[in-house]
Amino acid sequence: MNGVDGSLVFVSRATAHAASFPHPEHVALLREALASAWRREGGTPQRLAALLDFLHTTLVRDHGETRRSRTLELCAAALDGDRLWATNVSAHRVSLVREGAVQQLTRDWTLGEERKRQGLPPLDAGLGSLVTRVLGRESQASGEIVIEAHPVRPGDVVLLTSGWFHHEVDEAQVERLLRRAAELPEADTAARFLVAERAAAAPMGSFPELAVFSTGVLVAHLRS
Repeated sequence: MNGVDGSLVFVSRATAHAASFPHPEHVALLREALASAWRREGGTPQRLAALLDFLHTTLVRDHGETRRSRTLELCAAALDGDRLWATNVSAHRVSLVREGAVQQLTRDWTLGEERKRQGLPPLDAGLGSLVTRVLGRESQASGEIVIEAHPVRPGDVVLLTSGWFHHEVDEAQVERLLRRAAELPEADTAARFLVAERAAAAPMGSFPELAVFSTGVLVAHLRS
């Protein structure tokens, strides 16, 4: 979505927590939130914060009114000149590939990763992959989410991938896939490549067709 100030916002496909694929209401809410946030005054980080706050506040309110337990998981990146502002709420990721080197720009908010950051022993794969931050959880403030800037330059490739893409896949394999995707000249082709290769890389659980349907993969080439 193009912002009024010429900046560009990328958002991975938002997934509904405890659901197999995005709910249409959440897709509509995401579009409304983007439009609302980018009408606000202020810089790109303030607008990303407004986006997260709008989504979080709306979901908490709707939960109180309808008693639904749906929440949202997403990652987002906004290009602002020679800086890319990135944020993640869940196990989704924003990554950057530059001259064949892969850098993860966001941190995973999972039980396993939080224990690792605290220097605690690892958990088994099932418990370690539990997401610890989502939008719409009443006990969690949207302001807890980290928004950081990263320098970018022409030739960089930005990739947004959902938590499904990394789940139960070796990190070295993930990096290889991201590097290969970044070498493809067309962003849409690169995104389709990632989905197909990930589907063939490792088991996807009991419902592979839903896993493929619900994955969010976005590739953007930064050009001069």
